[in-house]
Formats: sequence, structure tokens, C-alpha cells
Amino acid sequence: MPTSSSQRTLFNLPISGLVHLLIVYVVWGSTFLAIRIAVREGAGWDPYSMAGSRLLIAGVLLLLFAKLRGQRILPERNEWWRLTLYGLFIWVIGHGIVVWAEEVVPSGQAALIVGSVPIWGAIFEAFADKRRPSAGMILGLALGFVGLILLLDPITLFREQSVSPRLAVVVIGTLSWSGGVVYQARKRVGLSSMASSGWQQLLASVGFAVLFVTLENKMPTPTVDAWLAWAYLLVFGSLIAFTSYVIMVKVLPTSIVLTHTYVNPAVAVFLGWFFLSEEINPRVLFGAVLILTGVGIVFAAKRRWKARPITRVPLGRDQLPG
Repeated sequence: MPTSSSQRTLFNLPISGLVHLLIVYVVWGSTFLAIRIAVREGAGWDPYSMAGSRLLIAGVLLLLFAKLRGQRILPERNEWWRLTLYGLFIWVIGHGIVVWAEEVVPSGQAALIVGSVPIWGAIFEAFADKRRPSAGMILGLALGFVGLILLLDPITLFREQSVSPRLAVVVIGTLSWSGGVVYQARKRVGLSSMASSGWQQLLASVGFAVLFVTLENKMPTPTVDAWLAWAYLLVFGSLIAFTSYVIMVKVLPTSIVLTHTYVNPAVAVFLGWFFLSEEINPRVLFGAVLILTGVGIVFAAKRRWKARPITRVPLGRDQLPG
């Protein structure tokens, strides 16, 4: 990655870009812990009002920032339905299922399942491009699938009080998330990343409002800890880390940017263990290793594909899933 002669570098990479990478590592990895604190039993937030209110404010602020930077913020007529689909599949279904599941699911395990997004995304791309998956991609998918089975713990899947059923639904959310990201990469809108994300979150907040009115029968009464977690998700997860991501994509090689896909789940597992005493047993550790190894193999296999004339975005956490 070329850098100016006056720019400080480390390992031939701009230090400023590495600082933003570190922010994404820590903040997006910690969002799963914040979600768990906000919606766990007794916290006072239901998943729909917590996610919807956060996305509403974040969407407005992102559009305001885009406007102040002189960017176009009003979608064209044919862009509205695309933004709506992005918001539905990535945010309402993908992110929404994660928030709902973390009412009972350990934050680290939820993060590990979401960490498989690049695996499913690569498979969707293979079908969309009508390419036969390579042996490496098949191996990566197989390892990721075995890792998911270990995390889901099928022995206790239908046991009373087990978290496995909600973990299984997180897989569905991850599939929706992956499909939404692949669709967005192929059907881009002309808005900037900031304006596009702002509208997606605003539109998704409408979806969460519908879910709240339909499924909840009481107003939220968040505790102090739940409010602090909500504020952290808004300020750090949706604004600060997003800004860092946009910057680092511009100044760092894609191979470096995508390392956050491995680091975020590891950070989430550690923080869940450190702050909430979430269990890390050999089954969870082995499942984590298999999933992250599968992700690495899939990325390596994708680099060997012949490039197609299509604009793509890295299949990572580009849409702020946390």
C-alpha cells in the first residue's frame, strides 16, 4: 500500500491505519458483550426497542455527518428498494436475531457463529457466479460446519433451558446477514458508505418498531448498566468503529482489513469470559478454532479465483453487525 514520505509507517503500513484497525478489533469485538448486557434477563431492554432505538439515532447521525461532508444523502427512486432489502436482511433479520438470541445466549458463542459470515458469503458468491466451489472452499465450509455443530451442542439442543435452540437460530441470522452483504456488493447504490449505512439503519429501525408493537406488551425499563451498554453500542459500535472501518479500508490492504473477521470473535469470547464469566470449555474452543480456520481457508481459496468485472466489498463486518 503506497504511503506518502511524511507518513509514519510500521511494517510498511501506515500507523494511522493500524490504529483504526485496532479500534475495529476491540470495539466490534466488544459489541457482542454490550448487546448481552443490554438485553439479558433483568436488564430492562427488550431486543426490539434496544436495537431499533439505537439504529434510529445512529442512522440520523450518519446521514447528518454525510450531509456535512457534502455527500449526496437522498436516494434515487430505484435505490430505495435496494436500501430496504439491505436493511431487512442485514439488520432486521441478521442483526435482530443476534440481539434476540443474546437474551440467553453467551455473547462469545454468538460472536463465533457470526464469525462464519465470510464462509457463507463465499458460498453465495460461488452460486451467484455459477462457479463450482474449489476443494479449498469445500474444506473451509466443512470445517466451519463442524465448528458450528460443536458450538450448537446437538446433544442438548432440545433440552429444557438449553441455549442451543437460540444458537441454532443465530445460524439463520448469519445466513441472512451473509446473503444481504453479497447482494449489497453486487447491487450497489450510488450513495457513500456513510449515507448508505445511515439509510439502512433508519429503515431497519422501522422494522424493529413493527416487531416491538407486534411482539412486546410493555415499555422498556432499562437499568443503568443496560443504558450504558446501549450508549456504547450507539457511540462506539455504530459511529466511532464505523468511521475507523471506512478509513482503514482506504489506507490498508484488503488482506489486513479482513483480519478483523478473525479477531472480533476472539475478542468477544475473551470479554464474555472476563466480564460475565461465560464458560470456555474444550468444545467451545475447538469449535472456535474450526470456524476461524474455515474462514481463513475460504479467504485463501477466494484469492485464487479469477477476478470478475464486479465491484465487491470485503465480506466482513462492513455493515456494523454488532
